[in-house]
Amino acid sequence: MVWYFEATKPFVDHYANHSSLFGLLLSVVGFGVTVWTVFETLRVNAKSQEELQTQIQAARQETKALLSRIQLKSMGDLCEHAFYLATEARIAIRSETWHRVVDICDRARQHALQILDYDDLNDSERIPIRATVEDLKTVVNFVEKYRLKANPPKGLPREKVAVIDSYIDTLQRIRSWLHKRVMENSNVN
Repeated sequence: MVWYFEATKPFVDHYANHSSLFGLLLSVVGFGVTVWTVFETLRVNAKSQEELQTQIQAARQETKALLSRIQLKSMGDLCEHAFYLATEARIAIRSETWHRVVDICDRARQHALQILDYDDLNDSERIPIRATVEDLKTVVNFVEKYRLKANPPKGLPREKVAVIDSYIDTLQRIRSWLHKRVMENSNVN
């Protein structure tokens, strides 16, 4: 057995040296491939992050535009209903249905307060609406005090009716520019 070991030792040593060298070379190449794979993965990951950020930004812009359109539509609906109430108040005043005038003016006042919550209003619209809120309160108080009694006088004083007329005019201006903005938004998208 010793003879077999000594006779094969040069061959085994030579083969072992070549195998070790080949293993070292394979390890170095494998390490290089692993490092290249890590860098390639990082590059692909960075590119994916950039694409994801671009898509997120686009989604944010789209969401902002959608929310803007929803807000315009909501404001438009509120203004339409407020306009309807104001014109109904005018009709109720003409027909001297005073309980209806009180009810409609109260609801019109609530709508005016809601309209003031929108940031899209400018001061030339906000100031008259804020004044209308207070003036509608005085109209309601006037009607309750002087028109809800037996045999009330006919009609309302001109300054009380002018409050509602002014409100109708302001709402008409708001409805007009809202309509333009809605049309602009629908043409853009």
